[in-house]
Amino acid sequence: MSEAGQRGKFTSAEAYCLMLYRCEGAEPHDEILWNSRDGVTPFVIKCARCESEMKHENWSKDRRVPDHIPEVGDRIFVNLTMDQAMPGARKHVEQYWDHSEWPLSKTYPGMTREECVGAKAQEWVGDGGNPHVIEVTDKTKAEFRLRANTVEGRRPNWMRSGRHA
Repeated sequence: MSEAGQRGKFTSAEAYCLMLYRCEGAEPHDEILWNSRDGVTPFVIKCARCESEMKHENWSKDRRVPDHIPEVGDRIFVNLTMDQAMPGARKHVEQYWDHSEWPLSKTYPGMTREECVGAKAQEWVGDGGNPHVIEVTDKTKAEFRLRANTVEGRRPNWMRSGRHA
């Protein structure tokens, strides 16, 4: 089936998919992440366990599960918000404000550091569809349960044994 045929009513091939990411650190391991949105996901993310790179593997085995309810502790993709982007933007601006090769103070002339933080966060957020990885909390899970208008236990059998493959 063509990529367009697999997408069906979605704009992204990986919309609402459970996807395997493999850590390439000293102790390789796998993690299943759910894309909670109709948007693209990165090929490489940071491992929560060891900070090494994790790569999206076995794309052909991605499973679309729009009504999936993630468990507390699972990591999922969401759309990046300004609140989520601000801490990273602040750290980035502090690191590069007076950098010898790439000074943000010159890239954003006339802006204060704080204005630059807001501008950088807005760049990252873009039109609101950029991916961000979060860890599911009780509150996040409750929001997905409400959205799915379902009851506990609807998680696919193969996912109930734990979040790591």
